[in-house]
Amino acid sequence: MSWRLPKKIDFPWGYEVVVSVVDRGDIDAHGEWDCEDRTIKIARDLAPAEKRATLIHEMGHAYLDWQSWATQHVPLKEPQNVPPDPWEVEDEENS
Repeated sequence: MSWRLPKKIDFPWGYEVVVSVVDRGDIDAHGEWDCEDRTIKIARDLAPAEKRATLIHEMGHAYLDWQSWATQHVPLKEPQNVPPDPWEVEDEENS
């Protein structure tokens, strides 16, 4: 397992978050979530464990914005002719 910070995080349905390490002067705290750019910015001068903790914290903000985005942009009705996900199909042997 790699302990390096990811360069991006893919949430479902195309919501991509970029992770960027920046100079301390570019942000007001250890980290920052920019919902306009979908970017998590983390201060370069933090120790590795602090960077990971900051990433986890900022991912919480990103997740909440993703929830709002998904409810507005992901249709509730599936397009026609799309096969169901395997976990949605009943096992015919148990029927």
